Amino acid sequence: MQSKSLPCPVRRAVALGGLTAMLAAPTWSCLAADATAPAEAAPSPAKPKTIHLVYVDSELRTPGLTTPERDETLVDYKYYDITRHIKERAPLVFAANALVGDTTVVEAPGPDGLPGFDFPAGDPVIVLSPVSYAKQRKMLQTWAIVTFAVTPFETAPVDAATAKPVKHQLGMTLGPDPVLGVLRINRLDASLVDWLLTQTLDIAASKGVLALPQAKAVRPKA
Repeated sequence: MQSKSLPCPVRRAVALGGLTAMLAAPTWSCLAADATAPAEAAPSPAKPKTIHLVYVDSELRTPGLTTPERDETLVDYKYYDITRHIKERAPLVFAANALVGDTTVVEAPGPDGLPGFDFPAGDPVIVLSPVSYAKQRKMLQTWAIVTFAVTPFETAPVDAATAKPVKHQLGMTLGPDPVLGVLRINRLDASLVDWLLTQTLDIAASKGVLALPQAKAVRPKA
């Protein structure tokens, strides 16, 4: 007389009815005639966090003056085009470094400080703001050195009691080229803003706020 094959544990679980029986079933494998268990689905990759770049549009004025006129040197060196360039170049710099990011431009803070932002918890935030500038003169040549504050942080730090945003200083020099002199005037353009943004990403990466695919942030290809 032909012996009957033992039932598959999965089938036995169904016969007993319910998940509890499946977990309690023996761990031996089914016979070849039984259906094989479906392969486990591969875990879905984690969604990359969005980097939120907040640029504070603060118009720099001539040191010591309270008049609303723009500084003529900064006007000549195209500094006041920076907001437009940041809006245009930031997505390209993010993409060149395999990052997902967006850009928000706000006006200089008033007495109440920066406005609140409703960014998702845990997302990296980088606040970039011009804070001061100075002039250097040598004979008929004039340079303008603009200083930016870079503040990277996370919207929900692991230890909110001790984790405080740290402000870093970043300088940009506009004016005659160090080598060519007045034959080449370094005015603010897309390439200089690319440099500013990659330096900003490097600072954020050094603080562990974001991860770069390489050692340093790279500029977009021309």
